[in-house]
Amino acid sequence: MHLLLLGVSHKTAPVDVRERLDFSSRDLGAAVEALATRPSAAESVVLSTCNRSEVYVACENPAQARDEIIQFLSQYHSLSADSFSPHLFSLDDDAAAKHLFRVAAGLDSLVVGEPQILGQVKDAFETASVPLPSIGTVISATVPSSLTSTVIGSCMRPVATAR
Repeated sequence: MHLLLLGVSHKTAPVDVRERLDFSSRDLGAAVEALATRPSAAESVVLSTCNRSEVYVACENPAQARDEIIQFLSQYHSLSADSFSPHLFSLDDDAAAKHLFRVAAGLDSLVVGEPQILGQVKDAFETASVPLPSIGTVISATVPSSLTSTVIGSCMRPVATAR
């Protein structure tokens, strides 16, 4: 099983594209349920903030899942895939997990260290957990770890040294 991330962020897409792919103005639970109907998305989480829309899926075939996510984004947002595809970024497996850790920690934010992102990642995970669970072993091993690591990291303080 592979972990696949497909999304747009402030680094890859202009504001108008991010706004058109925004899930937060709609029912995030409905988006997760619609994504769960895709054959290649065995597990899924949708993360949507003002500066990013990211879809994480656990899948057997990343190439097929990529195509299905693009089709899902196009249908769900009533957009031509050509209007947003050039701005998508994709990460697989360890790179996708590492990215999620950076996002949860606020290291990949427009304003580095913004504290709201951790809550948004937690909300995305909780939304994917109920009422129709769309998470399984791959995502449930990745998302909570990113939350725990971020909380631990946020408690660390630099120690000044005397001169």
